[in-house]
Amino acid sequence: MYRFRKRERLTGKKTIEELFSKGNAFFSYPFRVFWRITETESVSLSRMAVSVPSRKIKKAVKRNLIKRRTREAYRLKRHVLLSVLTEFEKGAAILFLYTPSDILEYSKIEKGVEKAFEKIEAELRTKLSGRGK
Repeated sequence: MYRFRKRERLTGKKTIEELFSKGNAFFSYPFRVFWRITETESVSLSRMAVSVPSRKIKKAVKRNLIKRRTREAYRLKRHVLLSVLTEFEKGAAILFLYTPSDILEYSKIEKGVEKAFEKIEAELRTKLSGRGK
């Protein structure tokens, strides 16, 4: 349950471009979160990616540290999101875009991911509960 498998990673240029053009976006410090409801795939309910701009964080080692921390927070907190997605029989594609120019500690990154999931859950409930399942 607490693994982060390869099939849960958001890949593919077309999929990510669709996320930016047709998806929803909001800010949950320290991330700008792009997400989109997808049809349930047999592979995975939720797929995610993390982006840390090299303009903000120059060293690749530091960018990778932020990505690892974000993936770990996602891995531990995704049960909140997965319960809602299974309830509505939908999937989600999520991209976390890191915005600060410095490296934040894990607890702040974890809070940002958790708040993002709460916001996505609230928006899913308002959008899909009106339509029904």
